[in-house]
Amino acid sequence: FEHMVDSGVQAHDRPAVLAGTLEWSARAVGPVAATPQRLAGLVEAALDRADRVLFTVTPREELDTAARWQHLADQAWCGQLRHVVAATSRLSGTDRDFAGDELALALSVSPMTGRSLVWEFGATAALPGLVEAVEAGRLTVRHVKAFMRTVDEVSLTLEQRQAIALIALARFGDQTPGEWTDLVRRLILTVDPEAAARRRDEKVAERRVRFYPQPDEQGGMWLQAPVEQVARAEARLHAEATRLKATGDPRSVDQIVCDVALALLADGTLAGQSAAPYEVHVLTPLSLLEGAGGADGEPHADAEPVIAEIPGWGAISASTARELASQAAGFTQITLAEDGHVTSVGDRVPTESVPTESVPASRVPASRVLASRVPADQADPRLFPTRPTSSDGAGDDRPDLSAPPDRFLARAAQAMRRPPVERDLSSSHYRPGTRLSRFVQARDRTCVFPGCQRSARRSDLDHRVPWPRGSTSADNLQCLCRHHHRAKHAVFTVLAGADGTVVWITRGRWVFRRRRQAC
Repeated sequence: FEHMVDSGVQAHDRPAVLAGTLEWSARAVGPVAATPQRLAGLVEAALDRADRVLFTVTPREELDTAARWQHLADQAWCGQLRHVVAATSRLSGTDRDFAGDELALALSVSPMTGRSLVWEFGATAALPGLVEAVEAGRLTVRHVKAFMRTVDEVSLTLEQRQAIALIALARFGDQTPGEWTDLVRRLILTVDPEAAARRRDEKVAERRVRFYPQPDEQGGMWLQAPVEQVARAEARLHAEATRLKATGDPRSVDQIVCDVALALLADGTLAGQSAAPYEVHVLTPLSLLEGAGGADGEPHADAEPVIAEIPGWGAISASTARELASQAAGFTQITLAEDGHVTSVGDRVPTESVPTESVPASRVPASRVLASRVPADQADPRLFPTRPTSSDGAGDDRPDLSAPPDRFLARAAQAMRRPPVERDLSSSHYRPGTRLSRFVQARDRTCVFPGCQRSARRSDLDHRVPWPRGSTSADNLQCLCRHHHRAKHAVFTVLAGADGTVVWITRGRWVFRRRRQAC
């Protein structure tokens, strides 16, 4: 841990901070793939151990004991799955139809639950490596259930599900179930892009809003619509909340977002006030701007599918990304290294400075911003969103997503190829500058607590070493959601390595790592 800093430890004291810590990922979890008898013995030993430390448990033992019980539960799930699958496979005809009902009697659950378990276990066992990874302690049951929920959301063949499982396991790197779900959704888009496009069209046709009552004289509303439109609505609501909070509005951000949403829906206005400028971030491969591939701008059939992303909302198809890019209000470069990590940011290039005659000014809404990813060895920049110019919000300024991408995309890509100017982004003041803020948000992407997926744009910019003792610089700034910002000061010690890894040390001296996110 060379060059490590934390929230208050001097350089000569850092070895002492790490002394006595244990790597959580290196801890022994005990025998795996246990037989029922072996598992019963493990449970009995765990009970004895828990009794011994009941009144003398240390913070280190608290987490270790809780995790060991989870490991035993995972092993029990694997054993039950293998037994049910083996028993069901021996049945045929009518007997197999009622295997779930027999299982329900044994487990004291409803017949529907019993049949669901038989189906769930069979579908999981048909995918290579998942159960074995749980038995080996590499995955948890929560990972497997998250995987199955994600692939069950769409119509996939067994061969496609198996391929996705193998690739996801090969790319697994200590992700939480939520982070692994994001990877699986990205793989679903790549395994059959044409089918993904058909599913998107079907979902768009099914867009809907549901209203329902809740206790205490409350009501709820649920909406399903294309993700880029929902992301745009979310960005506008939070921009308005930020603007009002800056004026001293006593309401919480959630209260303002709710009130503004209801005002827009019920009255179509914001109480006569001009709307705050807002932004939607889109990470898009530069090749999409340039129209690389076939005559229609899509990649060749034998090319690897290109996937874009709306941070916080997940992967989107190439066609959706091109539609969004064709109406971007501005672009900002961020150059990435070969490993996908951010190295520098550029200046904003507004849409109006990109030479083209094919995009009328009325088609440039305030909500479109773009980010892009390309190979760093070609000295090509990657784009990241920037704050757009304000819009009058008129109806004519709304994006016409039915319009196909045009020459503007290629010209925008050419304008973005100029490498950003390297400069020192640090500041002598407490608040970071706009460019430094964008750099840190682009680098971290989310809150840097392990497993937290709160968007960096919705998080605090925290000085790891408190200012003014610590500088306002990229090395000392990190994105933390408000909850984990408080947790850092209350119960955790936070260190940062030269490779960008953020290390969190618990009260019991367990070490957890959050590795730097790649775009």
